[in-house]
Amino acid sequence: MSHPTEPAPRTALLLAFDFLPARSPGAAIRSSKLAQHLPEFGWNPLVLSRDEGLPGPEPIAGVIRLRNPVPTRLSYQLAAAAWASKACNHARKLAQSTPFSIIYVTCPPFPLAPAALALGRDLALPVVVDFRDAWALDPYAGGGLLKEAAQKALCRWVYPPFEANLFRHAHALLMNTPSMEREYRRIYPAAADRMHHVPNGFDETAFTDCPGRSEEHTSELQSPCNL
Repeated sequence: MSHPTEPAPRTALLLAFDFLPARSPGAAIRSSKLAQHLPEFGWNPLVLSRDEGLPGPEPIAGVIRLRNPVPTRLSYQLAAAAWASKACNHARKLAQSTPFSIIYVTCPPFPLAPAALALGRDLALPVVVDFRDAWALDPYAGGGLLKEAAQKALCRWVYPPFEANLFRHAHALLMNTPSMEREYRRIYPAAADRMHHVPNGFDETAFTDCPGRSEEHTSELQSPCNL
């Protein structure tokens, strides 16, 4: 009598401008932890991320670092767009020998999202977009009058067509906050069933070696690891 076999793991391609270790760890943690835990659910992560020249081992296997063609000090958005184009071209070559089942892209920076959508169209794959922050709804208005005016103009005239195309064609859209999800559901009601609120959390295994932790005292106030 034959025994049922476990299905072979599928491969998820993750496009993440920042991935641990990174100079911007806040932007990198969400995707890095996702990739770390994907194998528990039958997925092998293959990560394309920016090469910042940082020392140390990769947090997981399957991370490919690509140098950014344009320095971020010149223009963050231009650098992100150039890196996204390079990463997606690299992914097209990888797909010839490593079949993917899905594409995940985390934003910001947002130029990665349209590039991932084009990649998904070329490879006939679903694309999942993770909104850590809002795009055209960006409420940030700082850095002086000129920068504030430029940001408002971009959010009003430049970003909305790209954002609308993303909401039309992405397979799933993950929202970091309830307010973001509510507002995007109002603006793009046709995509409401593809929007999902996925808040930030914490990885309990990261705190197992913290001093002061015990089985009986795990509240925020009693654990110095949560400070």
